[in-house]
Amino acid sequence: MLRNLILIFSFLFFIAPVFARQKTPVVKLLSKASYSFGTYPEKKPKTCVFIVRNDGNAPLVFLKAETSCGCTSVTVSRRAVLPGQKGYIKVVYDGNGFIPGSFRKQISVYTNADPKRIQLEISGYYFPKDE
Repeated sequence: MLRNLILIFSFLFFIAPVFARQKTPVVKLLSKASYSFGTYPEKKPKTCVFIVRNDGNAPLVFLKAETSCGCTSVTVSRRAVLPGQKGYIKVVYDGNGFIPGSFRKQISVYTNADPKRIQLEISGYYFPKDE
């Protein structure tokens, strides 16, 4: 009985902390999760960049990015973002050929970190130059 207690306590104090210190990346968004392009009178593509930092203790990897519309594209840091380093999520909106007016688009970026999904949003209002 005493031997079993000693084994249990040994596990709790010496082996369990090793498992508790598992290496994981942690994503910290350094800007707001939404960006407004405002009102603009042209059909030029609009670009914004969201900056993230890895506050964890393992490399951060971007796995996949999705947008709510084909008019929006996403580019992310290609290399793993090391602990303490910064990475980027570049979003381009190209409303050329779409109906003028306001827009609001969602972007989901999936990572190997906590949280697994970063939810972003862009918005703005386009009007033809002759208005």
